[in-house]
Amino acid sequence: MPPIWFVAVAPPCSNLERRLRPSYSIHINEGNGMTPIRGKRYRVLGMATLVLVLLASAAGAVVGGAQAYAAPTRGAIAETANAEVGNSEANGGCLKYGPCRSYEWCAMFSQWVWRTAGVADVPTTWVATEVGRWGIARGLFKRRPAGSPGDPLPGDIVVYGEPGSSTGGHVSVVYSVNADGTITTIDGNWNERVARRVINPVTAKAGGRNVLISGYVSPPGVTSEPPPPVEEPAATVRVARHVPDVDGDGRPDVLGVDAASGDALWVTLNSSVPGSPSRGGTFHLSNGWGTVHTHMMADWDTDGRVDLIARHDDNLAVWLNTSTPGRPSFGSGTVLGSGWGTLDKLMAMDLTGDGKVDIVGWNSGGAAARHDQLFVIPNTSTPGMPSRGNSIRLSEGWRTVRTFMAVDYDGDGKVDILGRAGDYLTVWRNTSTNGQPSHSGPINLGTGWNAIGTLMLMDVTGDGKPDIAGYGRIGGNDMWVTPNTSTPGNPSRGNSYFVSNGWGTVHTYMIGDWDVDGKTDIIARHADNLATWRNTSTNGQTIINAPGTVLGTGWGAISPYLTQHQP
Repeated sequence: MPPIWFVAVAPPCSNLERRLRPSYSIHINEGNGMTPIRGKRYRVLGMATLVLVLLASAAGAVVGGAQAYAAPTRGAIAETANAEVGNSEANGGCLKYGPCRSYEWCAMFSQWVWRTAGVADVPTTWVATEVGRWGIARGLFKRRPAGSPGDPLPGDIVVYGEPGSSTGGHVSVVYSVNADGTITTIDGNWNERVARRVINPVTAKAGGRNVLISGYVSPPGVTSEPPPPVEEPAATVRVARHVPDVDGDGRPDVLGVDAASGDALWVTLNSSVPGSPSRGGTFHLSNGWGTVHTHMMADWDTDGRVDLIARHDDNLAVWLNTSTPGRPSFGSGTVLGSGWGTLDKLMAMDLTGDGKVDIVGWNSGGAAARHDQLFVIPNTSTPGMPSRGNSIRLSEGWRTVRTFMAVDYDGDGKVDILGRAGDYLTVWRNTSTNGQPSHSGPINLGTGWNAIGTLMLMDVTGDGKPDIAGYGRIGGNDMWVTPNTSTPGNPSRGNSYFVSNGWGTVHTYMIGDWDVDGKTDIIARHADNLATWRNTSTNGQTIINAPGTVLGTGWGAISPYLTQHQP
């Protein structure tokens, strides 16, 4: 059994499949027994009502008469959908989309969003999989290849189930395409409300038939400018993070979720000795992780072991690490409250100066501009007793920053925030102390950063300072390093230089001292292999040993990999 067991009913979306479903329950195990949250029984409308609604739909009637924006853009579609989060059958907020209390309404919602954002040609069917067939007929359907996320873009309609296959599928609207391979979607009729969800598009299933995503329908006639204020543009910046030491033996391991089902948690232990990278056995830890997302690894309860922190819908939970060397395990989950859907771009880092990792995040919407406000949720845990304090709104003005990283860049012992804003890289020094969060103003680390597509914060000059290593945005074949020349309290950088090429087929970068020689290595995928490239840099000279050491095959079966912001 997984530490927290969620049974989420993903409703079918069809005007023909009327609400004949039985009631259901969602069970949340918080370590104190099972608490059922009852669903509801659905009524059946008379056939006369059904015929009238179908006639209105067939005639192209616009239910809920929405006011369109002046010009359709992907950004407008994404923000229109996001503004509806929280509307439900219970509060009546869904009624403007159509007769949501009588029929499944995910397709109603997606079509209302498109119309409201100014899209002229909009599907009129309420059958989710028919939306896909509508897209095929107009050359707008982008099929998702097996094992791949496909090419989702903000504003697209996500189609679960083969186009035209039958009732029992689902549709949603893409809100953002995220750096870790997930996408954020806005779903109508998700447990009878509009919900914001983060999903793995390769494994996510929904609808009455519990089907995979078949593809995406692009909105016709839209422009990409201005870009949606969500993530980096199509060529997303990716940040390599540290692999965690799961079993507590002092060596980083590889932890991840089964890519096929998204349900099983696996760990491969590290058997390296200094200078000789190798891997040990692979362990299946537990099932039931398919609805958990936004994973972070950090020692939340301050017992010296790296715990698993993640979201499920609006909740954040922590699973304490109960491993001993060679015997990896996690305990029961503890929910750290609800309301987490109001924050995006979560990072686990100490921003209160008390030595405990806190949760840092940026607002996902509301009265303020999205991602403009920085919040800190303090960690109040003691060993074995995970807990959290009240949220603190720390600062504003972050809207233009798209990619965030956490590292002690200036070497003063406190983890700073680095961020990409357009072509700039900027550092905000962590000035927190004695439980009081604070940070400096932005300190510019120069321009030209749009040329880099993957970033790694690691010491590759041998001076003990985290440098910025990266790979070109186009092709990813060349490795570059920007050395860190900071002194405590004074962040700075040196000139960038070329290191090596031949990295174009490498992907899914992670970092960690895999061979336990005291230097951070590169760990990454190549085809179905996982390999590590030893870092032997010294005295200002970057040396990454090539070729890498292959740690076996079959690694395509794992996605996502669970990593931590700092070791």
